[in-house]
Amino acid sequence: MKRTIQIYYLFFVVLLSVSGLIITVLLFADRNADHYFSHLYLLPLFYTCYTMGTVVLVKRVSVSISIFGIVGMYFIKDVLNPFFLMLGDYQTMTKNTEIFLCLDKAIALMIYETTCVYILLIIMAASERHIKKRERSVKAGVFFRITISLMILLIGGIIVVYPSLAGRFHTIMEIGKPETYIPVRSWRVSGREPLGLVDTFMRALFTLVQIIFPAYFVVKIHNKYGKRHQTKAIVYMLLTVGCLFFVMTGENANTVFAAVAVLIMICALYFERIRKFIPIIVTGGLLIVITALLGKGGAFAGEDRNLLYELSQIFNAYFGGVANVAAACLLKETSDQIYLAADFFRSLPFISSIFSGMAGRSLVVDFNDAFWGFTGRSDQLLPSVGQGALYFGYIYAPVIPCFFVMLTMKLEKLAKGTANYYLKYYFYYVTFVMLILLGGNNLTHFYRYAIRFGMVFLIMQTMSVKMPRERSV
Repeated sequence: MKRTIQIYYLFFVVLLSVSGLIITVLLFADRNADHYFSHLYLLPLFYTCYTMGTVVLVKRVSVSISIFGIVGMYFIKDVLNPFFLMLGDYQTMTKNTEIFLCLDKAIALMIYETTCVYILLIIMAASERHIKKRERSVKAGVFFRITISLMILLIGGIIVVYPSLAGRFHTIMEIGKPETYIPVRSWRVSGREPLGLVDTFMRALFTLVQIIFPAYFVVKIHNKYGKRHQTKAIVYMLLTVGCLFFVMTGENANTVFAAVAVLIMICALYFERIRKFIPIIVTGGLLIVITALLGKGGAFAGEDRNLLYELSQIFNAYFGGVANVAAACLLKETSDQIYLAADFFRSLPFISSIFSGMAGRSLVVDFNDAFWGFTGRSDQLLPSVGQGALYFGYIYAPVIPCFFVMLTMKLEKLAKGTANYYLKYYFYYVTFVMLILLGGNNLTHFYRYAIRFGMVFLIMQTMSVKMPRERSV
């Protein structure tokens, strides 16, 4: 198995390196680029050099999803972002022309980030040890079943009382349609319209169910068919992945994360059976992610839009593009605010309103002011390296993305080492979320995820009723 993974990794590195080299040449030779973007080719150039250097990791790769994911994520950040920016004629969403003055600084900061991340990746991969663990099938405990049943009843009861909240749910076919507007955010509203707190509570419950239920079905299927009918088990698990997209909320990413976690579990449990199909599974997973991103960007809304421009916007917004990093650099040069404490307290769910009036501006709001050049919007994501620069200065700016790298690799080790399939699914789920945070999100999102996943982990602890039979994975 390890030999197969090493071959996949070599192919992966060669493919990304060749692509990076081609895009470097295209960007360098492009004469239509504005002088502000004249050094953009350095991003794919440095990425290609670093990625080719990671060939030394090949002997250390032990079914490491983290290494694949980190290298792939920086391909999106440093290669695809500039490439789609070029295809979109270097058009960005920003209305603030001052950020173009910070583009060179942003490019240098992104190269510095990639350098630090790859150094950390090599150090951590070099110390990786192969984990061997005897696994046991598990089944859900009684308390877990009661907990999940109550959560589902609460969701159903809320919808019965407030039917308008049913508009929160949709299928993947409706991913590009605007979400039903719920006009109630006051305790004084009369009638049968939902209070804002009820809406928040219902969505929080559904998020927990949305994360946990796939794990329940995966383990159920594995316990019943995994030993003698692996093909049937794989098919049923893939059907579980498909079913995830028939009940979704406005937070489409939760469904995508769960689907990817199930796919990873299939690979972990039945690697020898499906190793020939891993490229197909990975391709399918990428298509799901791309579909979700395009839908989030409104590509399926039925309007006449320029697809290349849409892709440029989506990749730059969601994966820390150079324009977003430049906006962070501009804010760094023009603001003297201290954001760390205020941002932390404002990120706490349910009680964030208590701290909304505390001294200090919100970093996300100020960042969007810098990006757009005017107030009133907060839709652009602050890249993690930009947040690091604003919190700790340029020298320590890569601290946040490096933290996500270490956490990603640590979570994968926990997934490999646990003897509980439920927790294995959970750790793979969170591993993939950390990769997304590494790509384009930041500590502000991490605070919210940490609280949500902490609740899931507590519920997962009630699922570990071990069965007597043993098998190795």
